[in-house]
Amino acid sequence: MRAAIIGLYNSGSSILSRIVEDLGADIGRPLWHSHFESKNLGKKLRAWWSEPELVETVGWESRVEYLRLWAQYHEASSDLVCAKHPLLCLSAEDLDRAWGPEFKAIRASRPLETSIRQLEKRDWFEEPEIIQRTLFDACEKYFRNRKHPAIEIEYDDLLEDPLGTVERISFFLELELDNWRIRRAASLVESAPEADKTREG
Repeated sequence: MRAAIIGLYNSGSSILSRIVEDLGADIGRPLWHSHFESKNLGKKLRAWWSEPELVETVGWESRVEYLRLWAQYHEASSDLVCAKHPLLCLSAEDLDRAWGPEFKAIRASRPLETSIRQLEKRDWFEEPEIIQRTLFDACEKYFRNRKHPAIEIEYDDLLEDPLGTVERISFFLELELDNWRIRRAASLVESAPEADKTREG
């Protein structure tokens, strides 16, 4: 099975990816720092979309082929493969083409203004608001038109009810896991760095 966590910077996607990995998914190690996203996939996405300009530089055919091969490679180690990166907001339709539209899409959701403020605090980009709004618009359009399996995980819901939220994720991914596995994954929310558990900007 193939899944993808799609959401803006500071949307809660990193903790979601950590949870999904703990539930048994291959998320594409080696990872990029502590963001629980594949280093190799992230490098490709940043090149495809010329981060931070977010301008397309590579045709969709090449992107689709790489995504197809990336999933096949990681499927050798797990029945569940999950991609995560903010720039997947721009490549969500590529995932449809590469994996088939029935792949499991997980939308990491947080109020736009809060995500903007949190990205501003990180001081990674000169124009964080433009980046976040661009990703938000792409994400909105994709999920508005998507007709196949998708689940939206609100960041505040994850903080307020980690166990219930992890149970929803596990059910959506059709995982048959013991309760202790669910509880262990939910406990990762409490152990996340405080900077990742801020509700507001």
